[in-house]
Amino acid sequence: MSAITREQAIAIGGKPWTSSDGTKDRVYWDDWHRFVGLEISYYGTGNVSGATLHGEPISNSKANQYRQGKAYWENGHVYGAGIHLALIDYLETGVREAVAALPTEDVPAGLDASYSPDEGLARLRQYVDDYHSATTTAARAAAGRSLAAHFADLDKWLSADLPAPRDWRVL
Repeated sequence: MSAITREQAIAIGGKPWTSSDGTKDRVYWDDWHRFVGLEISYYGTGNVSGATLHGEPISNSKANQYRQGKAYWENGHVYGAGIHLALIDYLETGVREAVAALPTEDVPAGLDASYSPDEGLARLRQYVDDYHSATTTAARAAAGRSLAAHFADLDKWLSADLPAPRDWRVL
C-alpha cells in the first residue's frame, strides 16, 4: 500500500498546518466525516437532529459521539485523534478512495516532476533571489541556468497540452 503524499491530502480537501517550531507538518480535514460515511444534520442550536452512517440511520446520541475528533495526514499516514474506534478503519479507507478518485495527469517525457508544485514555487523564488544577489559573474550564470531549466519544464508542460502545475500559474 503506497503512502499518501502531502499534495494528495491537500487535493482531497485538506488544510496544511505546520507547527511554529517546524517539527510537525500536517494536513487536517475539517470534513473528515465524509470519508467514514457519516452524515449529520443539525438544529439551529447546533444539536444533532438526525444522522446516518453508510446510509443507515443512527441515534443522535451515537452521532454526537462519532462526530468528535480530528483527522489528519502526517508523513504519509492518516491519523484520527479522538475519533471513535468504530470509525478508524473507515477513515483510512475513505481517504484512500478519495485519493484514488483524483484525476491523474501523464507527465511529459523529460519533465522533472520530482518536486511538488509548492516546492517548485519555492525553487523559482530561490533561483530569482540567487540571481539578484549574485556577486560574481559565475554565480549569476549558475542562477540563470537554474531559472532556464525551471522554465524549460514549464515549456514541456505547455507543449504537451497539459495544465501547468499550480506553481507556474503565478508567473
